[in-house]
Amino acid sequence: MKKLMMTIALAAMTATFAQAQEKVARDAEARAEANHERIVQGLGLDKDQTAKIQEINADYRAKLEELKSARAAGTDVSGKRRDLEKARLARYKGVLTPEQYTKLETRLKEEKAERKANKQPAQKQAQ
Repeated sequence: MKKLMMTIALAAMTATFAQAQEKVARDAEARAEANHERIVQGLGLDKDQTAKIQEINADYRAKLEELKSARAAGTDVSGKRRDLEKARLARYKGVLTPEQYTKLETRLKEEKAERKANKQPAQKQAQ
């Protein structure tokens, strides 16, 4: 009887874990899609620019997954994500007009400041 209960509990935990992993993957895809839509609408991209930005973002996500795998394998990847982001922005610059790129830089700086502001109160509460 104990073995049966343990088997059922293990099966339930495995199913729960699988669902959680699937939800994380869906959430990441949803965030990527929402970010893409924000860029397209916020910068007023045309169809050609939209396709190129989508390709750049897909490449970025694939390289980011490679970094995550390398980090999980114990490889030192410090600074590599920042390098990927810089390379992505450089590719954006080749696709966007100067006005669009300036608008994007402004938006990114605002988002960074907002994240920093949101992070500071959490740090104060932890102390």
